[in-house]
Amino acid sequence: MFKQIGYGLAIWLLMLIITSAIIVMPGSALMGQILQIIVLGVLGYLAAFLYFKKTPGDYQAGLILGIIWVAIYAILDWVIIGIAAISGQGGITFSYAYTSWYLYVSFIVLLAATVLASHFTRGGELMIKKPATPQASPFNSQPKPQQPMANSNQSQQNQSK
Repeated sequence: MFKQIGYGLAIWLLMLIITSAIIVMPGSALMGQILQIIVLGVLGYLAAFLYFKKTPGDYQAGLILGIIWVAIYAILDWVIIGIAAISGQGGITFSYAYTSWYLYVSFIVLLAATVLASHFTRGGELMIKKPATPQASPFNSQPKPQQPMANSNQSQQNQSK
């Protein structure tokens, strides 16, 4: 559980930093919102991929992990937006923040990313495994054992008679 929360906090912190950078970029607000959705999806997928690589899971585990991360994201955003709204910073209001379409789309994308990552790791099968038996190849082929000399001497004696 601590690992799930830690990954969720890391995603939120990275998104806070990236969103702060996106907000100051020149361009339309719509492009910034779409970019935030894409970045959250990629971060969520990578974090879930790393999580499921070490802790195998299935679709259900991916969905549960996604729900935990969405809850962490929503709670921390609510705290930050609440502080900003109460203090009057940046013209942020609760109604603006929680009626924005891209917030809910980003939550759905985060859920989808965790489910996809749980599927694509195939329950931890992508972990590097060493083969149980060595495979023959031209580079590591073993020399064939030679037959004992006694057999070859006997065959030479039989041929000379």
